[in-house]
Amino acid sequence: MKIIIAYDIIDNKIRNSIIEILLEMGLIRIQKSIFFGEIKEKKIKRLVRKIENIIEKEKDSIYFFRLCEKDFSKINYFGKNIEIYYFNREFYLL
Repeated sequence: MKIIIAYDIIDNKIRNSIIEILLEMGLIRIQKSIFFGEIKEKKIKRLVRKIENIIEKEKDSIYFFRLCEKDFSKINYFGKNIEIYYFNREFYLL
């Protein structure tokens, strides 16, 4: 399943830990606080457990947006940060 994860984390140490975990899970950073990738349901559950043990729930927030193929096919991208190509229902970063 394709997923977008966005966060607002105040503490640098916690934020860096979250970034490291997201990268280890194979997600791609598309903006400073937004990651994208394809991940299996079991991995999402494991990811949520890891993050819950790190963040300060009173101060921090993290959002998981699951994308079905229909919604994913409607994504538009503009800008200079990364080049995104949508081909044959796959997501490519160059």
